[in-house]
Amino acid sequence: MVTREHAPDFTSRLASLKQRGCSLLVTGDVPDEGRMLATRRLLGAPEEPRRRVLVLNDEHPGHYLPSGVSADDDTVRVLRPDAGDPTSLRDAVADAVDDLEPDRGYHPSELRVGVPCFGEFHATDAYADIRETLDHLAEVFLETKGMGHCTLDAPSDDHLVTDIADGFDAQVELRATHRIEQRWHLDEASGWFEL
Repeated sequence: MVTREHAPDFTSRLASLKQRGCSLLVTGDVPDEGRMLATRRLLGAPEEPRRRVLVLNDEHPGHYLPSGVSADDDTVRVLRPDAGDPTSLRDAVADAVDDLEPDRGYHPSELRVGVPCFGEFHATDAYADIRETLDHLAEVFLETKGMGHCTLDAPSDDHLVTDIADGFDAQVELRATHRIEQRWHLDEASGWFEL
């Protein structure tokens, strides 16, 4: 749990990330529902004016979108790029972000991008393409002041995670107890609290 003494620092740091734009790595060996819940939360509250990009393979978007948000909404794009080609992820997200951009540009944290199937892209042997894709996505999130997250179904100490964690602004670690819990790694770990 975020302790009272650390809550202001954590809240301030998170607010700063939301204002400037950020990329988050979501990790943890949890049931599918835990990853779906994390994506729903990170895509933003349905009552907030958001523009959402969701990258999936075969999954139904309704499992990942916040309640009251539909894949058919004008402010939502659901993408299904080729999981064998990390550059197709980069290009598809960039096109969707351009397509959704309002004439006035994006407000801070208005753009939300979720890639809950990132592990399938990371499973390829094209490590250089994966790093290039992550760097490009991070650049897009900073330029638009958006928030994007990629999910790996792996524990934090797995080599898949440690190989790429430095390419993200923060890591959100998930675990399943009698509920799904999260721990944020910003400058330091936040402690566990309910998702």
